[in-house]
Amino acid sequence: MTHHDVLQGVRPMQLWLLEPSGASVTSRLVTSLMSLRLVSHFSLWSLAKPLQLCDAARLAEHIGALAHELFGNGAAVQEFILLGCLADLVDSLAVASQVVQELAAHALRLAGPGEFIMESGAIPRLVALLFESSCSKVQKEAAMTLTSLSSGVSGCRQHVFEELDPHKLALLLVPGCASSQSIQGLVAQLCGVLFLGNPPIRDALMKAGVVPQMVALLQLAPSTASLGAFALYRMLIPACEDLRRSIVEANAIPSLVGLLQSELFQARENALCALRHLALDSPTNQLAIATAGTGALPVMAKLMRTHASTATLLLQMMGKNTDVQRMALEGGLLQSAMCCLEDNCVAGYHLNCVTKLEIPDVVIVFLMLMQRAQVSEQSATIQLAINILRSGGLESKTMVCHIFVVILSPGVSSLFVVFKDQIIQAGAVSCLQRMLVQHKLPGTGVVQGVLTLLGCSPVGQRAGITTRRNVTTHKIIGITTAPSSN
Repeated sequence: MTHHDVLQGVRPMQLWLLEPSGASVTSRLVTSLMSLRLVSHFSLWSLAKPLQLCDAARLAEHIGALAHELFGNGAAVQEFILLGCLADLVDSLAVASQVVQELAAHALRLAGPGEFIMESGAIPRLVALLFESSCSKVQKEAAMTLTSLSSGVSGCRQHVFEELDPHKLALLLVPGCASSQSIQGLVAQLCGVLFLGNPPIRDALMKAGVVPQMVALLQLAPSTASLGAFALYRMLIPACEDLRRSIVEANAIPSLVGLLQSELFQARENALCALRHLALDSPTNQLAIATAGTGALPVMAKLMRTHASTATLLLQMMGKNTDVQRMALEGGLLQSAMCCLEDNCVAGYHLNCVTKLEIPDVVIVFLMLMQRAQVSEQSATIQLAINILRSGGLESKTMVCHIFVVILSPGVSSLFVVFKDQIIQAGAVSCLQRMLVQHKLPGTGVVQGVLTLLGCSPVGQRAGITTRRNVTTHKIIGITTAPSSN
């Protein structure tokens, strides 16, 4: 019997289309459990004996109904555990029908806290299905359920790893050994979850040879490459220099930079996270990222519209690396980034990624580039900022004010006097005063802070920007080591 022998109505993707009946949640759940027990006890009396098609279909149907009841229903999950029916579901993993195995693994992912699943004996059976099943759909559900269990409870993660053979797991990352790219990607995702914050597990999987296989996944379909990038960045938490060197030597940087142009949002985000960990405190890697392919910096300028982590990566790359700073300016990153902030939604996105007392990373990127830019570039960027103050949305204007606060702060910016004159001459004061009135902003906010730094506010209002200036100074000194004022 194959997966395609079962009626369409009991396939996993159809489970969510079922309409709830008029019965209560409790009665429907009990009915599903009773049906599951009757069918499973009838069918499992001899596991060695193949199920008849009708028995397999009935069991699959009842497991599917059970999964439907458990999905997103905490009360049903609790009742499922209290009724002690988990063992019946675990037993279904051993049924000869691949459809039943697939649906049972799927239902287990919805069946309550990981510690109950761990104690039920499900993990060894799921591992066996992952390694031994000839059906890619069964392997897929087993891998996803093991990943879910490993993500939830730390004890489960260790238990899953103890049941796994690292060398067999590494083989499932190899194209010839895995039945499909989706299996390779899901195994990489499982590895990424197992890696996080657990150096012993990471070391064991490194010895099994997973690093070059993970890097090879970056060349595959976007969904698979995304999971490969996910696993790589999770491997680097906590930092490990030997591992980072191995990843770079496997030629991961060009592939990760290429992934920044993927059609998938999560693929781009995972690539940014991996590159950020590779760039940290490594001038060589920072330069390699900036020069990979046709150049990563123009791509990053565009990604600032959709990925706040792009600015964080730029900070890692440019903080102490004057070569990367020069390349960023030559590539027009300064004005490109300001043009991004003309979009009110983009500016709001960056503001929402931090707390009220924090400065968005993109603001610090502006400071670093402004201090190295030519006077003509500085003037052009400030004029773009003033245009935003005149006609932009509130979030865009607020972001410009954050940039002005940073570049005008004597303890932060080495060119604050130059910037002050340029900003005043561009007509910022009238724009800021109009902004206060138009949007009914408080007298202690960031707009008033800019006016104070420009010398256009009473001394008594200076306290309104003290906290933000201190936070900003600390952030820049701690991360980017901006030049001190003369």
